[in-house]
Amino acid sequence: MSQRCRTFRVSLRRAGVARWLGGVLVVVAGCAPRTPATTTPASQPTPPAADAALEREAVAATALRQPVQLVFDWNLRDRDARFGGRGSARVEPEYKARLDLFGPRGEGYFSAAVVDTTLRVPAAVAERVPVPPPALLWSTLGVLHPPADARLTATRREGAATRLEYTRGDERWRFTLEDGRLRRAELDRSGGRQTVELKGTAELGLPKQAVYRDYAAFRELTLTLDHANAAQPFPPDTWTPGAR
Repeated sequence: MSQRCRTFRVSLRRAGVARWLGGVLVVVAGCAPRTPATTTPASQPTPPAADAALEREAVAATALRQPVQLVFDWNLRDRDARFGGRGSARVEPEYKARLDLFGPRGEGYFSAAVVDTTLRVPAAVAERVPVPPPALLWSTLGVLHPPADARLTATRREGAATRLEYTRGDERWRFTLEDGRLRRAELDRSGGRQTVELKGTAELGLPKQAVYRDYAAFRELTLTLDHANAAQPFPPDTWTPGAR
């Protein structure tokens, strides 16, 4: 066979290999994901950072301004029964509050005080009446007073709404304000979920209604404000229920 023929056949083989490789490359390219040159990969949303200045603003907006006495109606529902009556609260800067609930005939049903982040409940009451954590008690008055030793983990402002989140051990706390007024507080922990929802606005900027829910206990307490009045500072023993 002449050199010219051998060269021609080798060229045909090479041409066939080239066509085969070209076909493979076309198939691979067709299977590969195509990203437009002008498109950038979508980034994961960044968790909102904790802004201590926003926290200070929210706490100041809901802080107590003067001693106040409140009278309200209360209604408690659990899985077995319903209770109701009248109640009163005495509150005073900085962060002192006394709550008293009375039955339908005016009989004393429950008394408790919270000073800063410490709950004060007579021993006889503590044994038979579960009491919300101090931060949730403050929330029923429209006051944002974060739980002791809780770490601020996130803050966010969206229009008129401000949201703050805290962590303490296995607890997750969330507070929501609208136009500088506390509207919701929430506690999630291993023992269950508890919330406070606030509705309306009454005298002295207080919420018209507060609804506390303990989901694990199937318990709901509703406080509806009747009236509120500015008051003089209360005697020191006010903040120690059962002391006398």
